[in-house]
Amino acid sequence: MTISQKVCAVIEQETGQSVTASTPLDSLECDSLEYLNLLLILEIEFDKELTEKSSKMHTVGDLIIELA
Repeated sequence: MTISQKVCAVIEQETGQSVTASTPLDSLECDSLEYLNLLLILEIEFDKELTEKSSKMHTVGDLIIELA
């Protein structure tokens, strides 16, 4: 499984929504607390801390790049 597929799978599992790398993060139907929880889950899954710029990411692909 590629990192892109794994990130999408985690997001899909947590949100119940189908996503691709081009999916805008603001289209995910989750509130700010759910979004922060999603970021924490991704940090744990990939054993990588997301940087301050993670708040400026716009798409799932931006998250993929940050976690790669």
